[in-house]
Amino acid sequence: MKVEDILTPEQDPSGVMAEFAANLKYEDIPADLVDYIKRDILDAMSSFLGGSTGPNMDTVMESVRSYGVNGCGGGRVLVFGDRLPETLAAFANGTMARGVDLGDTGVTGGHVCEWVVPTLLSALKRVGRPVSGKEFITAFLAGAEWGTREHTTIRLQPNNKLVPGECAGSRYAVVALGKMYGFDKEQIWDAVGAAYSITSMTTQQKAIEGKPDVRLQHGYFASNAVQMCDLISRGLPSVHGIYMGQSGLLKSIFHHNIESPDVLTQDLGKRWLFQENITNKLYAGCYYNHTAMYGVLTLMKENGLKREDIAGIHVVTSPAGELTWVPRDIKYRPATPEGGMFSTPYSLARAVFYGDCFLDAYEPEHFRHNMEDPEFLAFMDCITQSIDPAIKPAFDDYYVTIRTRDGREFTRQVCDTPGNQKNPMTWDQAIDKFRKCQKYSAVDLGQDKYEQVVEICRNLDTIKDVSVLVDAMTPDGE
Repeated sequence: MKVEDILTPEQDPSGVMAEFAANLKYEDIPADLVDYIKRDILDAMSSFLGGSTGPNMDTVMESVRSYGVNGCGGGRVLVFGDRLPETLAAFANGTMARGVDLGDTGVTGGHVCEWVVPTLLSALKRVGRPVSGKEFITAFLAGAEWGTREHTTIRLQPNNKLVPGECAGSRYAVVALGKMYGFDKEQIWDAVGAAYSITSMTTQQKAIEGKPDVRLQHGYFASNAVQMCDLISRGLPSVHGIYMGQSGLLKSIFHHNIESPDVLTQDLGKRWLFQENITNKLYAGCYYNHTAMYGVLTLMKENGLKREDIAGIHVVTSPAGELTWVPRDIKYRPATPEGGMFSTPYSLARAVFYGDCFLDAYEPEHFRHNMEDPEFLAFMDCITQSIDPAIKPAFDDYYVTIRTRDGREFTRQVCDTPGNQKNPMTWDQAIDKFRKCQKYSAVDLGQDKYEQVVEICRNLDTIKDVSVLVDAMTPDGE
């Protein structure tokens, strides 16, 4: 199939994808992929804890509570415990999941858990019966595989200035939720059509300016997914020519290296692009920062270097990696912690100064201290970047070079950043990250509950009712 082809709505690849999602069974999922998904869901729980005290979350909670419906509805706001209508709970949970950029990221597939998990957990009660862990895993994968295939096709990351950003997030959410509701092919197809119809186009400005929209986008779509799936369940029809129709997504992208539309449907159920693409973050902040941080910290450790020894750092990135380096006046002098998350010069300098870069790097007081420190600012200015078009992965295979004050030079190509496809996140790393995030939770849920969360995620395929995970992630008595 060619992008230039004009297909009738009935011939659109989304029909095959909807049939796949509707028919997917837990028994179809390889055991290693089940384990992978369970780790990713625990990773999402880390994101909720960290995001609960992230930028703008207090404003979001003020907003959802202002409707005067707390105590009503089947949705639960994780960490805080508020009982709200599912759409409001999903808005809060979706924003929280992306609140501090801790969730998974795909090489070409965008974020995954931050769209899917808050949507599913917010709407469990609407199913009308207990949802088993196996059902939850299957629904997660239906949405994750769909969205990853879409973003792989449009080559999201290498063309961050020329594509509509993470527009697949709405499809991740509605496919997963429709699957959990038991939708058939036509209903899932209609839900995806509704999601396509409300997606804004160029959304990357949110990352360039480092504004809250990058967080709120996940809340918007999680909330919309709940509402859209409810409408579809009541018989509302929607568009079907989502990718290859006359105004389909692939006709609306203005670059010329889109993958073949066949990627959307090829080897469905045999090849899992979600598993091939996912990365998990062991640092905080935008993943574009992580390869440079890991590479520099590794070179320092391997060669016994201290910050005082370093005269300069140079990072060679993929074309996509430029996102966290320019505009220079914004990235080298971020004005807010939110902006710092999308600044490699800030995040890398912070990692060198303190030996790590986790959530405290973006706490307002700590961020302000760094940005008022002349030595810190001078170090940021000694960090430079260039692009190598031959580097194909968006985030990996970068080169980092450290120049020392005594004239030495150390270079490393970074292919093994912890959490990437070549060095996947282990259970121990996932659990350690979850424990690190506990101190950032807006509500201390208590050690017993934290341990319950870990055990539920590790044994999710044996759980009879996933609401126990919501209970473990919310305070008692709420």
